[in-house]
Amino acid sequence: MPISFTQAMKEALASAPTDVTTIDTMVLNHPTFPSALYFARSEYDIELDGQVYIGRQYKIRFPQMSAKSNSSLSITLSKIGRQTISYIDAAVITLDPITVLAQSWILGTSGPQSGFETALETRVVTLKNNDLNLTAGYPDLVNLKVPQRVYTTEEFPGIR
Repeated sequence: MPISFTQAMKEALASAPTDVTTIDTMVLNHPTFPSALYFARSEYDIELDGQVYIGRQYKIRFPQMSAKSNSSLSITLSKIGRQTISYIDAAVITLDPITVLAQSWILGTSGPQSGFETALETRVVTLKNNDLNLTAGYPDLVNLKVPQRVYTTEEFPGIR
């Protein structure tokens, strides 16, 4: 599956250090899965931080930046196996969303380090010709409480 880059991405990649490699990974999880499904954007299986990631090509289309955008991104995972298909089939008939953890790993001289990481929930799941298409977004961005911690005078007496 070809990867398309914007001009800004091409410039960033051209100026990146040559002794550092990044690996994009994706973890799919659902209560019906016996264990989480780990995928790496690679031709081969990879072990990162003690976890084996299945090498598969996938494509992520980021949402358009506009006031009318629903801030959902589209993920296409190519050539998934029968076992993964059976897990997805069992998950889509429940009310619980499949969670998607997208992560970039930085591979350098000091070993793998976790870089960018974000957790999303699926909104739409389709399967066609062993290609899994997911539309994912943040769980409830509109009603997200900021800050997430409740500051009380009992816990923080100095805020009176």
